[in-house]
Amino acid sequence: MEKLRCGTILMDRFLEFLKAEDARQRSLGSSDPVVILEYVKCAEGFRAGQAFWSLMWARGSRERQDWCLFEVAGVTIYMSRQTQQALKWKHIDYIDNQIFVPS
Repeated sequence: MEKLRCGTILMDRFLEFLKAEDARQRSLGSSDPVVILEYVKCAEGFRAGQAFWSLMWARGSRERQDWCLFEVAGVTIYMSRQTQQALKWKHIDYIDNQIFVPS
């Protein structure tokens, strides 16, 4: 388990998933892989209370803002300020081949 400076808590299974994906990205020739994690929880409208996440891989952390970058278990993670706020004090886990963020 790892707690980021923004308050998000990454569970061990999620960290293992990230390490495996990072190794896969590097084996495909990506020299500086960065995980981009986005998370949105709808506050109003017909989707109020529903949450959506997106996980992408990109190259290069040099072009990204330092306060949005996190180095965990040898993996660089980028989370926008909005995502950091939405995930503050939440756990991110990886269960049954899916990312899981309890409400």
